[in-house]
Amino acid sequence: MILKIMSLLLAAVGVLAAGASGQASPKAADETAAIERSIRDCIGWAKTKDFKLLYGVIAGDADFLEVHPDGAVVKGIDEFRKAEAFWSHPDFKAIRYEIRDLKIKLSRSGEVAWFFCLLDDINEWKGKPASWENTRWTGVLEKRDGRWVMAQQHFSFATKGPAKTDPNTVTFIGISGFLIEVDGKKVLIDGLTNFTTPAVEQRLLAGEAPFDGLDLIMATHNHGDHFKAASVGRCLQNHPKAAFVAPADAADQVSGFPGRVFPVQANEGKRTVLEVNGIRIQAMPLSHGTPPAGVPGIVNLGYLVTVGNVTFFHSGDIDPSQLTPELLQALGLPGEKIDFAFVPGFFLAMPEPPPFVAKGIRPRVFIASHLPGAGQEPLDDAAIRRNFPTAVVFKSELDSWTIK
Repeated sequence: MILKIMSLLLAAVGVLAAGASGQASPKAADETAAIERSIRDCIGWAKTKDFKLLYGVIAGDADFLEVHPDGAVVKGIDEFRKAEAFWSHPDFKAIRYEIRDLKIKLSRSGEVAWFFCLLDDINEWKGKPASWENTRWTGVLEKRDGRWVMAQQHFSFATKGPAKTDPNTVTFIGISGFLIEVDGKKVLIDGLTNFTTPAVEQRLLAGEAPFDGLDLIMATHNHGDHFKAASVGRCLQNHPKAAFVAPADAADQVSGFPGRVFPVQANEGKRTVLEVNGIRIQAMPLSHGTPPAGVPGIVNLGYLVTVGNVTFFHSGDIDPSQLTPELLQALGLPGEKIDFAFVPGFFLAMPEPPPFVAKGIRPRVFIASHLPGAGQEPLDDAAIRRNFPTAVVFKSELDSWTIK
């Protein structure tokens, strides 16, 4: 009997010693391996676009949470699923991924785990890099029905020393929508519309490059090919530092963002000046055309925007019969040093461009806006370049031009 008691005591001491040494039990080791598989599948599914695999390792409920490096937040599985349009697009290609320094901690209950690692997620969009490199990735997983699923995850970039300086660029979004990047500031104008393609809109709302870190969203007027209130609201929600500037009839449709929405009440023949997030904006009414009797006119704003040492102009939609060189001269535009101006391409392509184009704006470079969509007759590029040899005419959405 004494020998039996001593054997039990020795066995207990052995168990305690094993625990004190920090060695994981075989069961804990198995769980850690399963957790690592789920972590890797959260990224690895993209190589073959295996959505079944993805949704097998993501918590499928309203409490799911994902934070992106620019601060954009995805709340709930329904919001997360909206990214499918981008991921499934044939222009998106997952190249490879690498996980380094993975650390996993299992809770005492064995039902929850959390982790940290460094991630390189290398992808392409239309043949151009769309990657997250040296990304800090943390998250929480729960064991549900025998499977480890991601309940929350947070991606962030570490900054060491001076930030990388990217070239100043203009990226075409669609129709009259453009993203302008200058000295680290990002301005989106007429880029959230009823006609923005689902793939581009999802990428924009999620803050995927190049749309990470938006500073300013603008709309020239309240027409569906230039403005969509619901999309602007979602963009402001996902981009917490961004502000919205638009004519009052458009801005008033976007609520719930105190101090971030700026309705512009511009007076005919005058500029309205405001500064938002370090960006100088001068708004001026430019006629969209005379409406039929009894129909209220649409307020179209032209914008003169200065970011750092770069100044650009966006005309919105304009009626050349009412937009005269004299009006633009009264507004002082010809005397401005405008680096580039967005003007509807059909005006640039005319055998004799309207006088307001040739005499009233005078930028260094014209960029054709109001580009035709798929199935519509394309612009006459050759005619535009005969009139304006340095003009920029984009061919496809997300094409970009480097500001020189």
